[in-house]
Amino acid sequence: MTGTGAYLAIFLLMTLAFIGIPAVGPAVVGWAAVLASQGELNIVLVLIAAGCAVLAARYYRRRRARRFAGRASTGRPTAGEASG
Repeated sequence: MTGTGAYLAIFLLMTLAFIGIPAVGPAVVGWAAVLASQGELNIVLVLIAAGCAVLAARYYRRRRARRFAGRASTGRPTAGEASG
């Protein structure tokens, strides 16, 4: 797998790994590093995809934490949960 699909796979699998869903985070990095060393992927784009995955996972975890913190403190769904 090369091209845009490879970078998207890196992003998605690394996001899952950083969210906490059992995924193969270290294997994804190893796979991407091997492909980059063979010239099939750009290592800079691999690092950008992995970095964006970290940011996406952090954003997701913070939203989930706020959602559960609101529910725990009031015992009721927050405004965001009630509307959607």
